[in-house]
Amino acid sequence: MSRFRFIHAADIHLGSMLHIDGAEEGMLADHCRKAVYKAFERLCQKAVEYQVKFILISGDLYDRESRNVYANRLFADMCRKLDEKGIGVFVAAGNHDPLMESQELFALTPNVHICKAGSPSVFEVTDDGRVIARVIGQSYNAPGVRDRIYREFNLPGDGIFNIAMLHTQLEASGNYIPSTVSDLMNVPNIHYWALGHIHKPGILNKRKPVIAYSGTPQGRDFGEEGPGGCFLVEVDGTEITGMKRIITSSVMFRTINIDISSDELKNAEDLTTLEAYIVDKANQVALGLTGTAAVEPPADADAYLSKVYEGLNEPDDFMAIEGCAVRWLLSGRGNLHRVLRNLDDGGVADITQALRSKLESLRPFIWTDSVVIRTSSPLTDQTLAEHATLRKLLEQSVGELFSDESKARQLKSGLGLVWQGSGDHEARVEDRFFLDDDTFRSVIEDACQLILEKISEKAGD
Repeated sequence: MSRFRFIHAADIHLGSMLHIDGAEEGMLADHCRKAVYKAFERLCQKAVEYQVKFILISGDLYDRESRNVYANRLFADMCRKLDEKGIGVFVAAGNHDPLMESQELFALTPNVHICKAGSPSVFEVTDDGRVIARVIGQSYNAPGVRDRIYREFNLPGDGIFNIAMLHTQLEASGNYIPSTVSDLMNVPNIHYWALGHIHKPGILNKRKPVIAYSGTPQGRDFGEEGPGGCFLVEVDGTEITGMKRIITSSVMFRTINIDISSDELKNAEDLTTLEAYIVDKANQVALGLTGTAAVEPPADADAYLSKVYEGLNEPDDFMAIEGCAVRWLLSGRGNLHRVLRNLDDGGVADITQALRSKLESLRPFIWTDSVVIRTSSPLTDQTLAEHATLRKLLEQSVGELFSDESKARQLKSGLGLVWQGSGDHEARVEDRFFLDDDTFRSVIEDACQLILEKISEKAGD
C-alpha cells in the first residue's frame, strides 16, 4: 500500500490585508500588510516539515484577478523551494482569482499544476514511478460559475486515491458552483473532496468520501475569527488514516465578552474599575497566546471546531501567534450600565484609545479594535416578580416566534433595510447586516428586556 501525506488549503487571498481599526501605521500596520503572506510561507514550511507529497489550493490563491507583483513573486519563490523538496502544488482558481486572461507574472517551476477552466483537469501523483494519487479540478473562468462542473469529474475506481478540488458555496443554487453534500457523495470513485470558498474549517462527511473545507490560513477581519490554518491528511492506499489542523495564522481576531454582572464587576460603578478589569483580561489572553494548547477559538467558533475535531484524535499543530485584534463586547446587567448608557461615540472612542495605550507593551500584542456596548440596567428579583404576568406573555410570544417560521419571517420583514445583508461573505454590503438565527434571537431577547426595563423605570417615577 502507498502511504503519503498532503496538505489541503484554500482561500489564501495573497494580496489582501487585515482589516483592523486604528492600524494605519507602525508595527500593527506591518502585521496587516504581511500576515496573509506569512500564513502562506508557514503553510509551505509545514509542508516541508511533514514531508508531504503535495499541496492542494482549492481556489482564491490570490485576492483578486489583478494580481500584484509581490504576491506573484512570493508564490513563485515558495513553489521553487517546494520543488527542491519534491513537493507538488495543485491549484484551482476560484471566484476571486479566475483564470480569464490573467497570467502569472513569474515563471513557475514544474511542480506547479494549475487546473484549466472550461473542463476538468486530471493530474497523477507518482512515487518511484508508481501512481499513488489523482487530483481532479477545474478553475473558474469568471467571478461566478453556475454550472455543476463536478458532474464531469470522472475518475476510475482502480485502487488509486482520488481527490477532487472544488470551490463552492455548497448551496443548491447560486453563483459559486451549486452543489450539496449529497451531490458530491454521489460522484463515484472520489475519496476526498478538497473544498474551498467557506473560510471556516469543517468536515462535512467523515466517511468515504471525506468532504472538507480547510478554512482560510489567515483571517482578515472579525467575520473570520479564531486561528486560521489548513488540513494535513495522511493516506494509506485509499484509506485516510489521520487528519489534523495546522494553524498558520500569525494574527487572530477575537470578540471577548465582558459581563458587567460578573462577580468582579457587579458592584463596579466607574470606568476605572472596568478598564482595569479589561487590562487584566488582556494580560490573560496574551499569556494564553504564548502556549500552544491555550490558543482557544472565540466562543462563536466552538460549534464548527467541535465538528472538525469529532472523531479525529490528532492534536492541532499550532505555530506562534504574534498577536490578537480584540473587540471587547460589554454585556450583562449591572450598575456600570448607568455610566455606559450615557456615553456618546466620543466617549467610547476615548475608552478604546485608553485601552490601546495601556496594552501597547504586551507581547504577543493585544490590540483593541473596538469597544461595543450591549449592557442593560440591573433588574432585581423584586422588579421581575412585580411583572411576572408580562414576563410570561413575552416568553410565550418569543416562543411562538422561534417555533413558527411564518411569524418570524413577518417580523424580520419589518426590521428595516439594515438587516437585509447576505450570509455569504462574498456578498457583504458595508451598511447591511445578516440576520442569522443567533442574531435574531439576540435582538428579540434584548427587546424583551428593554420592555421590562422601561416599564420598571415608569413604575419607579
